[in-house]
Amino acid sequence: MNKLLIGLMIVVLFCGFQTDSGTEDSGIRILFTGQYHGNEIQAVSGEEWFGLFSTSDGHSLDKCVIQVEFTVDIILDTGNQKTGKFVSSLSNTQPIFFLKGDLFKRGSIKTLFSGDLSLANFDVVTINMNDSDRYYLRNVKKKVIEDGHTITKDVFLLLNINATLDTLTYFRFLDDDGPPKILWAGDLDRDGKLDLLIDIANHYNLREPTLFLSSQAKEGKLVEKVASIRKGGC
Repeated sequence: MNKLLIGLMIVVLFCGFQTDSGTEDSGIRILFTGQYHGNEIQAVSGEEWFGLFSTSDGHSLDKCVIQVEFTVDIILDTGNQKTGKFVSSLSNTQPIFFLKGDLFKRGSIKTLFSGDLSLANFDVVTINMNDSDRYYLRNVKKKVIEDGHTITKDVFLLLNINATLDTLTYFRFLDDDGPPKILWAGDLDRDGKLDLLIDIANHYNLREPTLFLSSQAKEGKLVEKVASIRKGGC
């Protein structure tokens, strides 16, 4: 696993994958290798995307061609149907994820973390961008008793550095079996500031990897949501 430059201050927190989409007008799309229900993605074989690859020197963006194969969807298909889609790269190695957008260029990418870090056991995650810039990813939530059950509600996922505080997302209610996860942290847009890929699904049977980029942030914000892909499970 890549060297983890993320320090963790433990307390207790809150918190399948994917439609290949960007936010309105962002011009950015994100996609992952793997299996999808047919209506979850619009990507087709032969499209050229950027892939974020793990290399012997770290991580880099490079162009690659995707392949989308029709497969049996064991949840939805009957008879001889093949409505499922399996996404992969025609490269010899598979990327951590795919990206589309004019913002991205070939070359090395500073990566602080790549993996699957559940926020279920943390109230604060400290991310050291460099020797002087330290970001804090915070979870603010309520635990209440309803009908004899403890539920998590009014959950805010916050990012701050120095005096700037940015709300990344909000959950009215949260399934404790499906907390948000940090999937990647680093500098995709090469502006020297933190970018994040976070699964913000609020249910154990959903995945919603969402890309936040610093270079697209509006005034007073640290990052902006630029692409998200949503996938249901069984």
